[in-house]
Amino acid sequence: MAQFVDQDEPVIMLVGQILTEESVEDGSSFKLLVAENTVVEVPGLLRDFLTYLETPRYESDVLSWVADAGGSASDVKKLVDAGRLRRVPQGPSESALNAFAGLRLVPMCYRVRVSESGGSVVYVGHTPDATAVQPISWLLAEALRDPRDGEDFPSAVRRLAADSGLRMDQTVRLALSDLDGLLAHKLARLGLVKPAQREGLASRLRALFTGSAVAP
Repeated sequence: MAQFVDQDEPVIMLVGQILTEESVEDGSSFKLLVAENTVVEVPGLLRDFLTYLETPRYESDVLSWVADAGGSASDVKKLVDAGRLRRVPQGPSESALNAFAGLRLVPMCYRVRVSESGGSVVYVGHTPDATAVQPISWLLAEALRDPRDGEDFPSAVRRLAADSGLRMDQTVRLALSDLDGLLAHKLARLGLVKPAQREGLASRLRALFTGSAVAP
């Protein structure tokens, strides 16, 4: 699993969620949820590779995986250019944040109350009473809980920086430091921000995250 803060090389990850129950029976294709109510069909031969990238990976590991499968770096670039993958460059944290432009963070989790909860850490899990929980920063939790219609992840983080009074570099680190684990454990997914999000989506997600399961 690759990290988005202080990484030594670029990180590559999947955009969207593989819909395992909606594959074509002969395995020739499968469905990928890429945005609200938007599903695309993807060739079946890419399934193992995109499943591998549901967890953020360092670029060198991705290229090694592809080479072992008989592919090349150009194959990865094509998927990045097509929007199926996103590449987060090496560099300052704010550069990493900017690589999420046009993407929003879609929660797929519940808040879980544990004895240590409170303060700067929030715990999330796949169920309200989950024992396997993932700690995330309060700021990342706010980005999950309080999306705004049409707002991508970098815009949400900048808004939270302004609201909290924190320096931008502090805010970005809080937003990115736990994001890798959140995605790897399928507690959230990345989705494309559509030009006109359906009215009321933000309030629906806020209500779900604070009171029940957050659906994709």
